[in-house]
Amino acid sequence: QYIASLLENPTFADAEILCDILRQATKAMNDEIADYQIQRDEYREYIETWIHEVKLPISCIILLCENNRSDSSRSILEEMDKIEGYVDQALFYARSTNVEKDYTIRSASLDVLVKAAVKKHSKQLIACKTSIQISDMDYTVYTDTKWLDFILEQVISNSIKYKKNDLTLSFKAKEENANIVLCISDNGIGIPTQDLGRVFEKGFTGVNGRRFAKSTGIGLYLCKQLSEKMGLGFDLKSKERLGTSVFIIFPKDKLTMIAE
Repeated sequence: QYIASLLENPTFADAEILCDILRQATKAMNDEIADYQIQRDEYREYIETWIHEVKLPISCIILLCENNRSDSSRSILEEMDKIEGYVDQALFYARSTNVEKDYTIRSASLDVLVKAAVKKHSKQLIACKTSIQISDMDYTVYTDTKWLDFILEQVISNSIKYKKNDLTLSFKAKEENANIVLCISDNGIGIPTQDLGRVFEKGFTGVNGRRFAKSTGIGLYLCKQLSEKMGLGFDLKSKERLGTSVFIIFPKDKLTMIAE
C-alpha cells in the first residue's frame, strides 16, 4: 500500500507496466495480511470459547472431589489446581495481544490483592511448609485487579515449582521515587546467571525448566507483557542456590499510568 501510494503517474509505457505490477503485488499482499488477521482473530475466539467451556467440567470435578473426600480425591484436587492454572495461562496468552480492550485501571488495595493471591495457593503453600511474610502493604495502587492477580499467581507458582526444601516467601512494598515497588522474594534454587538475560523471552525454559520442572516458558513472558501494557514495571533479580526476587513497579500517579 505504501509503495504504491508513493509512485508518481508514469509517463512512458514500460513505467506503466511496472507500476501496474507493483499495484497488483501490493493488493495481493494486503489481501494476504487481511486473511491472516481474520484467521488469527477466529483462532483466538475459538481458544477463548474452548477455555470457557472446559472450565465447567473442571468445576464439576472439583465439586465431586470436595464432596467425596479421600486420599485419591485430594490427589485429584491437587492436579486439578495445576490444570486450572494452565487453562488460565492459555486464556491470558490468547488475550495478551489485545490487552488494551480487556482491562480497566482502577485503585486497589495492595494488601488485599497480595493476600487474595496467597489464599488461592494456600493448599500448595501449606503442602510446601511455606513460611509467608507479608509486610508494609498499606498502599493503594492503580492497576487492573484481574491481570495483576494473574501476575501474582504466576510468581507464586514459580516459587513453589522451583523451591529447595521448606519454602520461604516474602512480600514487601516500599515507596521509591514516584513509584510503589512490590518485592516478592523466595529462597528457592535461583536462576543461573547465563539465563537471567532471557527469562522474559517467550518459550525460554532455561536450565531450571529442563532440570527441575516441566516449564512452558510462557509464565514470565506473560507477566512482563501484561505489566508493560498496564503501565507497570516488572523485573527480577536472582542468585543461583540463594533465591529470586521479583519486582512489580506501580506508578503512584494514576494519570501517568493511563497516559502510557
